[in-house]
Amino acid sequence: MDDELTKSFLELQGKIVETNRQLRVAHAQAEAAERAGVRASLTTKELAQLTPETRTYKSVGRAFLFQPVQQVLEELESVAAKSKVDVVKFQKSASYHERSLKDYEAQMRETVAALQKNQMAKK
Repeated sequence: MDDELTKSFLELQGKIVETNRQLRVAHAQAEAAERAGVRASLTTKELAQLTPETRTYKSVGRAFLFQPVQQVLEELESVAAKSKVDVVKFQKSASYHERSLKDYEAQMRETVAALQKNQMAKK
């Protein structure tokens, strides 16, 4: 009985560590997507003030390519829209991992209580 509980305890401990890691990753991804969306929105706001004849360039690696203002604006708007979708996706993932973590912690408490009960029964 003790061996099973100890094995269960170690498995739960591993699951908790992994879930914590996944939770941190999901939060970091959500923040990165949010920053990308804000950056795209601010850039769009600034570029919207330019006239259509203004020459704009997009960096591609170590080079810059000419692109019309309208095309740059469309790309930035799509980046902003995609980042909003990504933020929601990563927040859902984070909430899932938070629920999983709570479940694992509850199971861990039950396992520890059972181990303590067995230790007391042996004495």
